Amino acid sequence: MQKLNKMKIAAFTILLSMLVFAGISQNILNPPYNLQANVMEDNVSLMWSPPDTTSGFYLTYGDETSENAIGLSDGGTFAVAARWEPSQLVSYQGSVIPKIAFYLQDNNSSYSARIWKGENADTVLFMQDIVQPVMGGWTYVTLDNPIEIAADEDIWVGYELTQPAFAFPAGTDYGPAVAGYGDMLNYNGEWVSMAEEFFLDFNFNIRMYLSDGSESIALSNFKVPANYDYEQPSGSPEFVSAIVNQPDNISELQGYNVYRNDEFLSFVDAGMLSYDDITPGFGTFQYGVTAVYPEGESLPAAATVQVGSPELVVEPQSISDTVETGPNFSKIITLSNIGTVDQS
Repeated sequence: MQKLNKMKIAAFTILLSMLVFAGISQNILNPPYNLQANVMEDNVSLMWSPPDTTSGFYLTYGDETSENAIGLSDGGTFAVAARWEPSQLVSYQGSVIPKIAFYLQDNNSSYSARIWKGENADTVLFMQDIVQPVMGGWTYVTLDNPIEIAADEDIWVGYELTQPAFAFPAGTDYGPAVAGYGDMLNYNGEWVSMAEEFFLDFNFNIRMYLSDGSESIALSNFKVPANYDYEQPSGSPEFVSAIVNQPDNISELQGYNVYRNDEFLSFVDAGMLSYDDITPGFGTFQYGVTAVYPEGESLPAAATVQVGSPELVVEPQSISDTVETGPNFSKIITLSNIGTVDQS
């Protein structure tokens, strides 16, 4: 295998500072998602989807702490993944992948969820742009057509991203990496282990959910194979994947808080998934909806709307001047714009 240019190592940097919502690894406050805002004159109607709080059976290599993230110092595009070999999946043959999840960290980056198969992720099984990624929390992507586990080829779950310079979009755990499994990275068209190639000893926080095909995600009838160990997901090569069967969010949803331009508007009961707002006038408004739990609020689902057409304001509204009289006289009056118009 051709090695990646070692000069590229310097392009990867690691974010070590504490994130606001770091450390809540087993009780993430799941946010609402898919916030839609419809404008009718000065009325804005908001609708959203409830948080994903179903119990889930999933495979992961990360320890689910998410205080680290990696990115390219000069910006660019790369892909990350976790992979499972057929020998690891044989006990799940015939089950399906109904959804996948990632921990993302940069709102200025774009993301596309992927599932591949093959020794080198040669075949794309699933690809979908992530329109409303959750920052500092789990982003869930549900497959319209769940993928069946055949256990005859490697399965890779991950995402491709494009980021600006000095951003840190790809969330990781504390490590150590399960090298070659939980830390796969594709830069310049070649899959490599992040730990072995760039000496970044972390796993990407990626979940592959499994289902027995029924409506329930939880797989209580599945048995843990001998080469898996929940208590020791990494370390010895025998323990190459953690297995988790627990709720994504064990907190009880109490309702939602609605915000306009970071100002609190109203609390909405948990059974309601909509809110109507009368704006104070024309302009561009940023709406946010958070989920409220006994422990606190989630991150917001966000949407930006423009109410009314772009409006020009001329100040002063009138001007006056004195001109000389005579056979011929000319005077030029220049009006110039000192502001900006938001035409989005």
